Amino acid sequence: SKTIRIMNVKGDISNLLGQKVRGTNKNCTASVERIFGIEEGGISGYELSLNRSSITGTFVPGEKIVSDNTITLDDGSVVPAVTAVISPIPVSVRLITKGTGYRVGDVFSIVSPSGVGSGGRAKVEKVDASGGIQKIVILSYGLGYSKDLVPIINFSETLQTVENIL
Repeated sequence: SKTIRIMNVKGDISNLLGQKVRGTNKNCTASVERIFGIEEGGISGYELSLNRSSITGTFVPGEKIVSDNTITLDDGSVVPAVTAVISPIPVSVRLITKGTGYRVGDVFSIVSPSGVGSGGRAKVEKVDASGGIQKIVILSYGLGYSKDLVPIINFSETLQTVENIL
């Protein structure tokens, strides 16, 4: 299965289980197999596990998703039972400078210059003889990052860019 993280949920999240969701920008669709409540750095949201074979199109960060099932409001209007927004997450790290003095296993928080989003963490996986970082991996994706901002990892005096791709 493939997962997406969502926030700003309106409606009963349990109504998505076994249902189809649709992205409103790209009109992509998928069936929801599992729903996990998550909290990252004090921000709450959900991770939806999507049936891989049911996915059509591409869900994009910041996109509003709606359930195919609907509810009827008191005024008679019919609306999606659930709406939410896909939370952008950092999924890869591009090192700008490798620094020195780091050790395999060092863990860092992924932060946004504007403070939007939190909970992302990365770990040093490989260093050279001087402790320069050669490989870093994402441990936790976090939640609530802005699709327009590129989060950074602050390594002492040097900043490392974390590509913000869903």
